[in-house]
Amino acid sequence: MMFKKPAGVLMFLLVILKVLGTAETCRCSTSSSPFFPPSFYCSCVSLNLTSVPQNLSTNITSLNLEGNHITTLSQSDFSQYRSLDNLDLRQNRISIINPGAFYHLSNLTKLSLMFNGLTSLRSGMFTGLGKLETLFIYSNNISDIQDGTFSATPQLDVVYLSGNKLRTLRAGMFTGLGNLTGLFLGGNDITSVQTGTFNTTPQLRSLYLNSNKLKTLTPDMFTGLGNLETLYLYGSDIGDIQAGTFNLISQLKNLDLEHNHIQSIPSNSLSNLLQLTSLKLSYNNITAFPFEELSNIQTISTLHLDNNLLTTLTSTAYDVLSSLSDVSLDNNPWQCDCRMVDFKLKLTESTRRMVHLNKIIDSSTPFENQITCSQPDHLSGLNLKDIKLENLFSGCFEPKIVRFERSDSMELAQGEDLLAQLVCEASGIPTPTITIIPPSGLNATVESGVIFEDGNVTLRNVTAADAGLYVCIASNPVGSTFAIFSTEVVKPVSSPRFTLPVFVGSVSGAVAGTVVLGAIVLTIWRRTCAKSSSVALDTGVALTTQL
Repeated sequence: MMFKKPAGVLMFLLVILKVLGTAETCRCSTSSSPFFPPSFYCSCVSLNLTSVPQNLSTNITSLNLEGNHITTLSQSDFSQYRSLDNLDLRQNRISIINPGAFYHLSNLTKLSLMFNGLTSLRSGMFTGLGKLETLFIYSNNISDIQDGTFSATPQLDVVYLSGNKLRTLRAGMFTGLGNLTGLFLGGNDITSVQTGTFNTTPQLRSLYLNSNKLKTLTPDMFTGLGNLETLYLYGSDIGDIQAGTFNLISQLKNLDLEHNHIQSIPSNSLSNLLQLTSLKLSYNNITAFPFEELSNIQTISTLHLDNNLLTTLTSTAYDVLSSLSDVSLDNNPWQCDCRMVDFKLKLTESTRRMVHLNKIIDSSTPFENQITCSQPDHLSGLNLKDIKLENLFSGCFEPKIVRFERSDSMELAQGEDLLAQLVCEASGIPTPTITIIPPSGLNATVESGVIFEDGNVTLRNVTAADAGLYVCIASNPVGSTFAIFSTEVVKPVSSPRFTLPVFVGSVSGAVAGTVVLGAIVLTIWRRTCAKSSSVALDTGVALTTQL
């Protein structure tokens, strides 16, 4: 019996120390360096604490309270730890941060609050954190950020707000973050970014808006971000990019739009991004890509277009792709027909040149093994580089003009104003490009009395010259043809190849301006043929009302 009592007392004391002796349960240490001032670190990880321990040294500079059961933070919790520069409160149950809770932590530079239960950020929550540089607050339940929340943290450099429940970003939400360079907002429920949201973050370099529900990108979405260099928008349900969306972020270097529903890139969307180095568009529904816009961007080195709906590549595309170090084109439904001729010619020319120079071909064009044909059927599964040039012309048909006529039957009356419209319809594979030339030639102006607008032509002060010849030219990579329309009778003339002699023979004796018009037609034909390989449509009929 004499030996059992001390043992019972000892056990009782150990229990008391476990409950009350927090200072003994936290592991504290000191580190020193000849290059840095001494640091005092305390780790109180996973100790089932329900409040901030109060028995630690007041000189500690780093405190880790990860994995406890703390639910509320009050002003008195850190009043004696005024030397802290790093505070880790991750994986607790914090849902309430009372105003002034960090009031005494004027030296704090890093605060971790991720994996807690916060539902909103309110004004006054971060009062006292004038030197705070990094804030980790991702993976909470935050659905609202009150205006002025960050007014007390002007030195914040990076804010991690990913994995919350934000739906709308609005002006005023990030007021006070004038020195912010990185903002992480991925994995929220963001559907809209209102105009002016980022006007108070002029130094922002990296913006992560990935894994949201944006659907549409608009030109006013990124106002105030003139210094932005990295923009992540992957997996954000984006199906539409409006014209001018990227005009205000001309310093952009990295743009990631992978895993969305994008079908097309608006004209001139990329032309202003002259600092761009990486563009990622994999796993979208893109049917055509503006390679010509990248040809003027000297800094571009990475382009990912795999897993889209691209069907053809032009000679311009080859020039761009061959200049890049990181290219991905796999898993597109490539149409290996006449539309690929120009690209194939460039590819063959490069191959011969590299063989002549005794260089390894694959290292010069790393993308050439990624172009596997889907159509036509007899070439399906083959690589474009292995197909003979003459085999690319199967399945293509030269243009044929189906009709070329006026859409009304009104007669031209000299001296009167008249609204007239011509329709030219042509068939062919690939779909022909169509050009209509009026009797006055291509230099139609208001002064000349011929005005083009919305597919119609208004003839003012009609003269005999307006009742002359109109020419419709249809062209695709296989060939060209044309038809002539007169104000009195339609005279379609088709030929497998459009040439100047054919045109001269067809219209001889018509009007005195035939020779001039013939020169115009020849010029248009040459320009059309030069551009024809870029046609990406594969339906058999084209309809235009250009005149």
